[in-house]
Amino acid sequence: MSCFDCKKMHSKCKAQCCGIVPIPTEIYNSNKDKMVRQPHEIIPHGECVFPITTDNCCVFLDGNLNCNIYENRPDICHKFGDESHPMLFCPVLNKEGKERSRQNRRAIERQSEKYILKLKVIQ
Repeated sequence: MSCFDCKKMHSKCKAQCCGIVPIPTEIYNSNKDKMVRQPHEIIPHGECVFPITTDNCCVFLDGNLNCNIYENRPDICHKFGDESHPMLFCPVLNKEGKERSRQNRRAIERQSEKYILKLKVIQ
């Protein structure tokens, strides 16, 4: 059983997971009025978009590290932390809820950065 609970780590991670994720276009478009940050680039990918902000945070993440569309958040946000995809690794906690080493955190961050670059190339 997983003990992954990201809210308890927000003081350390500053909600890094709420970053550049694929958001179904329908959810993105129907919630534009709830955006906190304006994207400077939107990368289309299938039926989703990747809104890119200058700080690499989700467009719907507010200043208190809360999701403005929590009830309507994408499936990827529900799955975050299960490590089933490169973009679902928490840099702070592993899927069992144990804190990662500094070295492992950096490896996870590099993995995410490479994935985003790959998406830009595919586009």
